[in-house]
Amino acid sequence: MGKGIVEKLKSDYTIVEKWIGFELHPETPASGVKIAELLPEIDLDLMNRNLNANGNSYGVSFKRNDFLPNTRLALEASEFARAYNKFTEFHDRTFKAYFTEGQDIGNIMVLLNLAQEIGLDKAKLEEDLNNHTYAEVVEQNRTAAVKNNVTAIPTFIIADKIRITGANPYSRFQKALEEIIKP
Repeated sequence: MGKGIVEKLKSDYTIVEKWIGFELHPETPASGVKIAELLPEIDLDLMNRNLNANGNSYGVSFKRNDFLPNTRLALEASEFARAYNKFTEFHDRTFKAYFTEGQDIGNIMVLLNLAQEIGLDKAKLEEDLNNHTYAEVVEQNRTAAVKNNVTAIPTFIIADKIRITGANPYSRFQKALEEIIKP
């Protein structure tokens, strides 16, 4: 939904966005975990209905997903894509793969195929993921996020002054931007 909000904001305001990957749950096993194990009190059907109701106005749909992947490799692959000026395309494709299609973005083969779909070099990405070439960048992003008190995703930081965490109404973002741009 965050991506949908940003796209709508870009149609109403002149903004420059910078997405920074944040590994919210670094303790997630490499094989991932069932959401019911992580959050047993969550009603996944209700959560999915709420996500779809909120995402609908932004053209975002969510598949009911009961699995939380380990996102470390996806974050490393995102930094690889950034290095080859394909971050936005990879970011969009990866979000769609997980949230809309229910793919396991913690699986290296899924990531390699997504990268190839958008024109990235699959063999080079595989080499860099196996060597953890971008692991340090991912760790730096995490350190910076923790230092800036980011505890949830998405977190939006506007002009280094206003922080908005989670799914908020569009009007909250408009108000924040109006505060920043007024003389």
